[in-house]
Amino acid sequence: MQFARRLVGTQIMKDWDFELTNRLLPDCAKHGNYTQAYLECHLRHITLPGMAPIGTCRIGAAADPAAVVDPLLRCVPCIILHHRHTEQTPL
Repeated sequence: MQFARRLVGTQIMKDWDFELTNRLLPDCAKHGNYTQAYLECHLRHITLPGMAPIGTCRIGAAADPAAVVDPLLRCVPCIILHHRHTEQTPL
């Protein structure tokens, strides 16, 4: 975050009118305006788990109409099974 703030302060970024928001995260504002303690607090509040839930599917019995795989991770019979590579998933 500190690097991003320095980067936005460069002349080329100013020429392109890049700017960062000045809004503080309310739970971290008590640490001051963009202090090291504030940045650490901010990261702890906005960081998400590293898992990729795009690769999940419902596990269940063959009789479960919403299940994609059975408990042994075998595909259950279905009319259409869509497969999408994660490289194709937009961020």
